[in-house]
Amino acid sequence: MTQKTANLLSALLITAGALAGAFAYPHMADVVPTHWNAAGEVDGYSSKLKGVLIGPVGALAMCLLMWVIPKISPKGFRTTEFAGVIHIFQVTLVLFMLAVGGLIVLSGLGHPVSIERVIPLAVGLLLIIIGNYAGKLRKNFFVGIRTPWTLASDEVWMRTHRMAGYCFVAAGVGLMIVGVAGLGIVPLVGLSIAAGLLPVAYSFLLYRRLEGFDHADE
Repeated sequence: MTQKTANLLSALLITAGALAGAFAYPHMADVVPTHWNAAGEVDGYSSKLKGVLIGPVGALAMCLLMWVIPKISPKGFRTTEFAGVIHIFQVTLVLFMLAVGGLIVLSGLGHPVSIERVIPLAVGLLLIIIGNYAGKLRKNFFVGIRTPWTLASDEVWMRTHRMAGYCFVAAGVGLMIVGVAGLGIVPLVGLSIAAGLLPVAYSFLLYRRLEGFDHADE
């Protein structure tokens, strides 16, 4: 995906989200749910203006972040080689933020929202998409499993991100099952943490096996 395509899709999606929010705004309650606990129960409220803005503003922030990353990447860590992946992540994150905002708007309109089902499904899909492209990431300071060991070795970076891709996809599938079964938010947290920590531990073990920690030359 080119940057032009990603920016065009993002702009269209954000505009559609903002227009939908503007249309729904007059019909929403003055105070809307914006936070849910692990049991899927509402435990935080905000004004309807904030509720309407969360999705489009969050999506716009993701666009700006993905635009800034290539601009500030230092030499030797440019993102040019995997720019297409960055663009796919941009559109995916925009969709994710708009989906979260859409749930808040629906809640503000009085429609029941099964957070314990929808959020695991959304996060699961997000992890599956990220996992499918994780192996194409190259060494950089902003996106990926950035541990001292992956940043110190191209081989460790490459193999860790291949392994991370499998972890993310597996966790994503698991989360979608959790969502369909309505098992709640707790499994979401557990699977997400596991998907993040396993590659970190793997990068350390792999670096120790390939490079070692011999400090005799110090």
